[in-house]
Amino acid sequence: MTTQPNPDEEARYAAFAARMDDGDFGPVLPGPTPQEQAQLDGMLTDMDRQLDVRDVDEIGAPTPPMPPAHEIVSEAEVDELIEIARGLGRPSVGSTRPRGESPKLQVRLPHELDEQLRRRAAAEHRRPSEIMRDALAQYLRAS
Repeated sequence: MTTQPNPDEEARYAAFAARMDDGDFGPVLPGPTPQEQAQLDGMLTDMDRQLDVRDVDEIGAPTPPMPPAHEIVSEAEVDELIEIARGLGRPSVGSTRPRGESPKLQVRLPHELDEQLRRRAAAEHRRPSEIMRDALAQYLRAS
């Protein structure tokens, strides 16, 4: 089952990625919070309601009702929904398929350069790390 994250999930993911970009590597608690679990339960209930609606096929005969969502959604799919809801994981930083963790490099910047970088990132609606990767790639290509 492949789904696109909804705006709330994207916002949570962006907040988590921003924490990582800022060096906040605080603990991430395992499993969904009670609020997330309630949200997931609500999603499954909504799926049940949608699947209980009878459709009519082309010749006008009713199609048999679908089983409830909790009977057709596997545990793996539920785990995937939980992971999406929690917004875990970081995007690949390369153009090829990722192989494990991307290498990390910390750079100390003068305050003025850091402020310029943050202003530019905000103006371009990008992360500072994206701008730094692009600048480094451009510099290395030029040499």
